[in-house]
Amino acid sequence: MQKTNFYLIAFIFLDLFALFSNLNVFTNRVHEHGNPKIIITLQSLPKEWFTTKVTLNEKILVDYFQTNASERQESLLWYKTKNLTKTLSFFGVRYDAKLPYEQCFFHICKANFLSSGFFNITVLVTKDGSFENENKTTTYTFVRPNLHISCEPQIDISRCHDSNQPLHYEIAKVIVLRAFFLQHCPMDTLIQYYWTLHDSTESGNTLTIYKIKFLPPGGRVIIPAYSQPNNQTLMIALLIRSAFDPLRTAITKQTIVFSSSRQLLNLNIVCVSNCIGRKYTVEFPIHLKGQCSRCINKKITTWHWKVDNTRVEGASKRLIFHVNDSKKRKITINLNVEAVNRYNSNIIYNGTTLVTMEKNIGPSNSNCTISPKSGKAQETQFFLQCRQSQARFKPLQYCIGVNNFLIDECRTDEEILVRLPPTERITVMVCDNFNVCQDVTVYVDVRRFEVEDTDIAFNEALSQAGYLLEYADWGQAFLLLYQVAKLITSRERLKPFISTLCEYQPHTTAQLTHLVRLTKRVVLSLEPLDDLDVSAITRMLNLISATFKIVIGSNELNTLMDNYYETMVNELWDILNKFNSEWEYIPKSQCRAESESCLNIDNFRNRLEQMSTLRPEGLEHINNWLHAQWKLSSCLVYVGMGSAGRLHPEEGPKLLERSTFNIRMESFDLDNEGNIEFESADSMHTILFTEKLLQEMRQRIRTDEVLIFVRSHKHSQYWWYPEQDAQTQVLAVNAFTSNYIWQKTEKVLEPFQYISKLKMNFSAGEYVNDDPNSQRLQRGIDFDDPEEDVENVIHDNVFSPFEVRMYRTELYAHSVVGVTFTHVDIDYCVLIRMTNVPKLEDIETDSTCLVKTRLKQPTTILLRNHCKKSQPVYIYVRAANLSESWNTFNENGAFFSFSTEIRSCRAWKYERPEPSWQNFACLPEMNKSIYFGIHCKCNYIGDFDADAMPIIALPMNLKCHLERPVVGRNYQMIIFFFSIYIFSVLFIFLNMKRIRYFDKRLYVEIYEGKKFCYRGDTLILFTFGGRYNAGTSANIIFSFKSLGKVLKVIAYQHPMIRNFERNHTFYFRLRRHLIKLPTQISISHDYSGIYPHFFCRTVIICDTLTEETQSFRFQQWIRRSSNDAQFKSANIFYRGTTADTEIHRWKPRFSKSIESYMGNWYLFQPLIGPWRFGIDRSALCRWERSCIFFVKLFFSICIVVIFFGKTEPIACDPSPQKYNDIDVVVRLCLICYIVSAFVQVSMETIFKIVGIYDYV
Repeated sequence: MQKTNFYLIAFIFLDLFALFSNLNVFTNRVHEHGNPKIIITLQSLPKEWFTTKVTLNEKILVDYFQTNASERQESLLWYKTKNLTKTLSFFGVRYDAKLPYEQCFFHICKANFLSSGFFNITVLVTKDGSFENENKTTTYTFVRPNLHISCEPQIDISRCHDSNQPLHYEIAKVIVLRAFFLQHCPMDTLIQYYWTLHDSTESGNTLTIYKIKFLPPGGRVIIPAYSQPNNQTLMIALLIRSAFDPLRTAITKQTIVFSSSRQLLNLNIVCVSNCIGRKYTVEFPIHLKGQCSRCINKKITTWHWKVDNTRVEGASKRLIFHVNDSKKRKITINLNVEAVNRYNSNIIYNGTTLVTMEKNIGPSNSNCTISPKSGKAQETQFFLQCRQSQARFKPLQYCIGVNNFLIDECRTDEEILVRLPPTERITVMVCDNFNVCQDVTVYVDVRRFEVEDTDIAFNEALSQAGYLLEYADWGQAFLLLYQVAKLITSRERLKPFISTLCEYQPHTTAQLTHLVRLTKRVVLSLEPLDDLDVSAITRMLNLISATFKIVIGSNELNTLMDNYYETMVNELWDILNKFNSEWEYIPKSQCRAESESCLNIDNFRNRLEQMSTLRPEGLEHINNWLHAQWKLSSCLVYVGMGSAGRLHPEEGPKLLERSTFNIRMESFDLDNEGNIEFESADSMHTILFTEKLLQEMRQRIRTDEVLIFVRSHKHSQYWWYPEQDAQTQVLAVNAFTSNYIWQKTEKVLEPFQYISKLKMNFSAGEYVNDDPNSQRLQRGIDFDDPEEDVENVIHDNVFSPFEVRMYRTELYAHSVVGVTFTHVDIDYCVLIRMTNVPKLEDIETDSTCLVKTRLKQPTTILLRNHCKKSQPVYIYVRAANLSESWNTFNENGAFFSFSTEIRSCRAWKYERPEPSWQNFACLPEMNKSIYFGIHCKCNYIGDFDADAMPIIALPMNLKCHLERPVVGRNYQMIIFFFSIYIFSVLFIFLNMKRIRYFDKRLYVEIYEGKKFCYRGDTLILFTFGGRYNAGTSANIIFSFKSLGKVLKVIAYQHPMIRNFERNHTFYFRLRRHLIKLPTQISISHDYSGIYPHFFCRTVIICDTLTEETQSFRFQQWIRRSSNDAQFKSANIFYRGTTADTEIHRWKPRFSKSIESYMGNWYLFQPLIGPWRFGIDRSALCRWERSCIFFVKLFFSICIVVIFFGKTEPIACDPSPQKYNDIDVVVRLCLICYIVSAFVQVSMETIFKIVGIYDYV
């Protein structure tokens, strides 16, 4: 029985699994709308009751129903399909993987998502409503409910923006109309297209001209030429219907005008400003823009605008018109256009369109009251009530401001609770749905709320402000922070203020305006600023930048009224002006040294890397002026994006002036033909955008309008850069659209051009042409007008027509050198050549310039360097007429005078890790005079300056051999030094052979038994002192006391060769069974010789097998015999694992370092005496070190000789820079040092490998 039940249960389970094993769920992974479709599929339906449950995140119920497949009506909840792929395509569900089956049953669920994010979709299917043994399947989707687009099919006829605007066609041409979807709407492939044509006759006949099924992308209809009526207007209507779902339909219409006249243009009038919804107000001008569709190959020659039969003169494709007649309720604007074919000017096109606009008077008779009439700021809550406003277009919006400053968010409620700042009146802007406003002034007495100037009151006010910000009461919090900001007089109060403010992120435009004003008040209260103050203000600027990004991302910046926006922007300019004025007072000398006031140039690279990674909390510990400028610049970028949506082409420029800079903002059309040229606000710069550059910008920006933002700074923003200020003001150029920022690192193919004037007092004076003896009028200093005391002016003469004068100067990379002749006695041939090989016969070429006598105006000769490195330039001057009589110039010669100047253009290169001024991206033009400015072309649109400065030209000595521009290598000197080196090495080698017995092993025996001591594994090293008589003539006796026994050994000195000298170290070995470590030691002598007493520095005993070591530091004179033994003890250590700091004190370690490092590398090493050996035998004798010294000296001398070459006068050397350039000297010394170090290591290794001595 139990077995039968088991099989029964298993059969039921398998049956259930077979029924629901093919359960699947399909939906799109990403949804742009909030009501996606969920499709559940089953390969077959069971003939029993079953329950289906659909949930989101297993919490939100989407669908819950029961199905009985045996009942006819219940089975309608599931639809059968023979092609699952087409079904999913019909409902807009994409599934890239292979489907499990094609024929199945499906059910559709519609879900409504009220929030964005990831959602897990779970489907449960079970019998009898019990979900214990359910069949389960899951999927997920990501919802972004930003567009809220319904999924109903909407279509339109191609290339038509408005069905009310007709399409113009010429008869006798085949017309093809194609339908397409304006948005993605899921439909199946069985779509029926019903095309109908309605004529304009009185009978109004309707003819169905097309009815057919089409595959995607949609249907089209062809109107043959013979069926087109002449000069008639036809209406094309298209009805689409799904054969799968007949309720899904959509209709669109289009008017077509057939004409036998010349070809017509399709025109459209687009609203720019004061025309939203075809409504206008008389307070502002109407700004409309004409557009022509399908006009790529057409060039529009004329635009004719008419306003109520009144022609507007001087209008282009834009119409900016102010309606003076306030009684008109409607106006009609007509646009007529003439164009020609770009490839065939004989083909002429015409087009016409019109638009009717209605006057909007906006709100009127608005009355606002406030209660109470008086109160205290931040404490009193005022009740504002506005009623009796008459307006056609509602809902109305109420904005409360004080002196064009927005107090709180604009609201649509007529009754508003608000807190006000100290004021006597407020202005309420009552605006309708088309932003036409009426200002209502309300008088109220709001007294100031004062906070005591004490630390306790300050901290309590900050705590209260933090509490208000936590609960999003921004209005009251900002009013309190305004009062607290006035009390910030020290850094101790600034830090908690910034921390409180930056803890919460603002999100709205009103909060942004308050944040900007609060930042301005903090900046003004901290005057003058220091580094730590700037680091705190940087956090506020970062908060402003983040708020700008949020507001622009949510497309709310354009909702801020223009007057409120202007107030906020002006306060940002005031902050920038304040920063610029502070930078002017930073001494430049401090920018080149470690200082607390500006950036350290030596550590600029490291500082920049730190600033890119440090958090704002850590910025107080470094100099933050640069970081503050970056944050402020990001805020100004967002200001440019906001201004791009408010300024439009042909509305004129907007000018701003501050004490440190001037601003000009103007919007332009990129599709206009011709160049754009305009001046900066202070007329110091002229900006030029060529037509090709405008087309390139249009392709990259992908829009027809751009805002050009030009700033002219009287003081450079990049004050920390270690360069001298240029003679022109810094020019900053930016390009913006409402959603695009032109990157300053983006290279352009067509160069951007600008002309920068010099910062000097120029007048209109010029040369007088009539009188050759006239003088130039007095005016400001000009580089075209050389002065006598300037070093760049050359006065010289020649005494014969064949005499050549030559001068040398240096031309920087991407710069222009100008040679201006102001006086010549005769005609001269002048040649300017950029070369490394100057030759006298170069003057014979045809590329010379002629400078004529009796100059009426200066003659300027220019040369431009296209290379990326500076190049030498030679100026040749010779008489032009070789056969001219020289009787007049026999005594004094023929004089000439000229001056030299160099012109360069620079762009600020935004690159990591070190931005800087660079001139490789810009190139100055070849203009003879810079009186009207320096003309530059650059491959970037960013920050620029230009400079013109005098440059010295050195006379060349023609006695030098010009045919040899580069001095040859002096190989004779190299051979001479090589010979000296060979003889020195041979001499040293022979002396080393003769003194080999200097290092013979010592004779050591046991003192009492007089037995010879054989070599063992215990090493004893003895070091004498360095004093004058520290050595000895006696034999040394060593007494070792270990394990209660005393062993005495004596080391005999050679009778002929004294090796017990000062600064010497000798060593010997004993067998291990004689001495057991640890041991005690005593040293004495046998009083032999004339100076037996000696100074002992150290004794080291080492067991070479176990590396046990004892170091005895005596540092005393030895004057006793073996009978006066005084034993000395020392700790035992292991040589391989013990550091020197654990063995010796700092003095011996310092002394050893001096000998091992300094003496090892300096050239005077043979003079410092013998080196200590140490345990690892790292010493070399005096002869070996002398050999190393000569080899290093030889290599150093060879390097110097090869670099400088033969001795030449400096005037004859084509490259005199190597004699006086400190960089060259430093590099040469560094090369010699590296080569000497390499030779030192190589020679020591060779000597140790040779090993001709037997030390042990």
